[in-house]
Amino acid sequence: MTLKILFLLSAIVVTSGCVGLPPRVDPYSGLLPAGKVREVVQENMTFSRAELKRSTVYVVTGANFETYAAIWKETEQRNRGGNMAYNREDMARIYASWAPSLTTTRLAEVLRRYFKEVEVVSDLAQAQTRNAQWIVMFDHALEYPNPGAANWINTTVVELLDGKLMLFSKGEASVRNDYGLAWDHAQVMRNMDQHAKDVRAVADRALAVFEESLKRRFK
Repeated sequence: MTLKILFLLSAIVVTSGCVGLPPRVDPYSGLLPAGKVREVVQENMTFSRAELKRSTVYVVTGANFETYAAIWKETEQRNRGGNMAYNREDMARIYASWAPSLTTTRLAEVLRRYFKEVEVVSDLAQAQTRNAQWIVMFDHALEYPNPGAANWINTTVVELLDGKLMLFSKGEASVRNDYGLAWDHAQVMRNMDQHAKDVRAVADRALAVFEESLKRRFK
């Protein structure tokens, strides 16, 4: 087997559908109680920024993020030692390029600007048992539509709900990036660095839209 083919096959394993990331689904899949539909509140319903700053926001992650994070953790643990084409340092760089923390770190930074405390809970029901006044549903989906190539779709959704699951503010962004095939080690690693930039860029775009939507609710 030539070195180029070895690099290509290894790239397919760590950067494509062979990782096992499924198609994107409804972020609320498995989160909402049976028969419950979130409703969008009227535009004239407002609140003060000072009110938010006295509140705790409870963060619930969507169905796509849960799948993405679970697969990242399982494959990172399995591959962290490296293989015939990529050593331990390479693998650390590759997995850092699509780590879930790339998005959640950005989310926490934004929420702390508006809320007193940020807490993560397992689902909407747990947030409601804590008498949550505000809940953020955060979802990030990562898809590889063309296995074997440096081709990916990042989609981030951020929604602010009240304790009755009424939707107040929303931000969403989705971008497909395509950088073609990588035939050598250096190009694969450059693609992985770009991968990280793309993940962060989409999360940042969705969060910027979310902030603008949130600010429109301020008195």
